[in-house]
Amino acid sequence: MKTREDLRPTQKPLVIDILKSLDMDVGKWADMKGGAARAASNPKYCYNWSFRQPGEFFVVCLWYKGLKQKGSQLYFEVNRTGKRAYRTEPGSSTWNKRSDDFDQSVW
Repeated sequence: MKTREDLRPTQKPLVIDILKSLDMDVGKWADMKGGAARAASNPKYCYNWSFRQPGEFFVVCLWYKGLKQKGSQLYFEVNRTGKRAYRTEPGSSTWNKRSDDFDQSVW
């Protein structure tokens, strides 16, 4: 059985590299100034919390800090959309969209 400590990150891979390793299509990431050379830093994608490969699978980003262990059970607590207040400060619409996309992937 894995423990929380067994899952502690030891590297900081790029999100795009993780997705590529899972054979997820990341071709649209290069649709920006700088093209493929700067694709990993495309803000339209690199800060997202979840990624969908339609009809196949999805990937969600879970933060180690939020991973909990009770006995031999590992779990991750998230607030469901109905219990979460939307952020309203300037520039928060992107944050809210990322949160909604994450919720749709998980729930």
